[in-house]
Amino acid sequence: MLKAWEVDCVTAEDGEEGYELVSGVKLDLVITDLHMPNCDGYELLTKVSQMSERLRPPVIVLSGSLDDADRPKRHLLKQAACLLLKPVEPHCLHECLNRILSRSD
Repeated sequence: MLKAWEVDCVTAEDGEEGYELVSGVKLDLVITDLHMPNCDGYELLTKVSQMSERLRPPVIVLSGSLDDADRPKRHLLKQAACLLLKPVEPHCLHECLNRILSRSD
């Protein structure tokens, strides 16, 4: 979907690799799932939110569900620019991208 919209992307296998990418180069935004190995989306949100404001990209969170087991961590979702539940409707993601990217111009 992102490539069809001509959005340049870098990908990571898990949250830890994702954080390494985010901390190594200035990105316009991050899209993450909540449930990933090594560093879940909640932990990634926390790490990104602790970056300097100048380098901190906005984060879009995707999730198939908000499990009851995650309830103690849900307050961290307030740090996300957008929260989208899967299956993600293309127009919802597009709207979220436009809103975020128009702020950074």
